[in-house]
Amino acid sequence: MNKLSFTLPKYTHATARLIREIHKGLNATDEILGQIRTVQVAHGGTTRQVSVPQVLETEMKRYNVNILLSLEWFHQTNSEEFAYFIWNLHELSSDEVKKGLFETISKVTDATGNQFDAQGRNLWDVYVDMIQGSAMTFDEAGNHNYQCFVHPDTYKKIMATPPSPEQNQKIENAIKAKREAYYAQKRTRRLS
Repeated sequence: MNKLSFTLPKYTHATARLIREIHKGLNATDEILGQIRTVQVAHGGTTRQVSVPQVLETEMKRYNVNILLSLEWFHQTNSEEFAYFIWNLHELSSDEVKKGLFETISKVTDATGNQFDAQGRNLWDVYVDMIQGSAMTFDEAGNHNYQCFVHPDTYKKIMATPPSPEQNQKIENAIKAKREAYYAQKRTRRLS
């Protein structure tokens, strides 16, 4: 005698796919996560982030969030509760993903020697050092892609003390030198 099954696997898979697509769309609206191209992978283990000067491999992370999903919402077709569930799921998981992202960025900058210590230094002088020590690309109009993410407390300090005219000039000169080097390298690559 065949067993009766009351599960709806196609419905379950479709719901999971819907949640993934909504989450992907919400990530696209995030000012940080929206800038990162994501790729689904089907492996575990480590990912090589840096090869030189120091090898850095990071473990893939599993992110877990606890959230309540009530079957009553489905039974009663309560789209408002389901939307609220999706939003909470996105908020909780994206916070975890961003924490992991910044942990990895910290490890990568340390491994590549691109970590800058601002302790006891003027933050604008450190910013000039960061520009000089970082890779930059430029678009056809000469605009750079450089973005700087800092802790909210650091941001308050930066906004409380604007750069001096000399520091502004150093920033402009550093960006100009990066632009010239970028276009010189680009021209060289095309000719070879």
